[in-house]
Amino acid sequence: MDDINDLLDNISIGGTVKGIDTNLSSAPEIDLSWLFKIPAIVILVGNVFFSVILFLRARILEDTVSTAQSKLVKSLLVIYLILTMVGTLISVLFFIFA
Repeated sequence: MDDINDLLDNISIGGTVKGIDTNLSSAPEIDLSWLFKIPAIVILVGNVFFSVILFLRARILEDTVSTAQSKLVKSLLVIYLILTMVGTLISVLFFIFA
């Protein structure tokens, strides 16, 4: 009778059999967070590319047409470029560590 009880204990659903976890109620975990991280990083890199192109466009415009406000626009674009790069780096770090 003890042999039958041991046999039934070994084939029970859940628990361990000879050190192996036999819990059948847990579904396999699939991590799909990378599917959302990759497009977000691509969008952030595109944003940095846009800000660099905008900065270069303003420099070309400044060289072509000189006005009193061209220095102000150039300084605002430099600030925008720096903030965009810093913000993108912080965002990418959050995506990598999340």
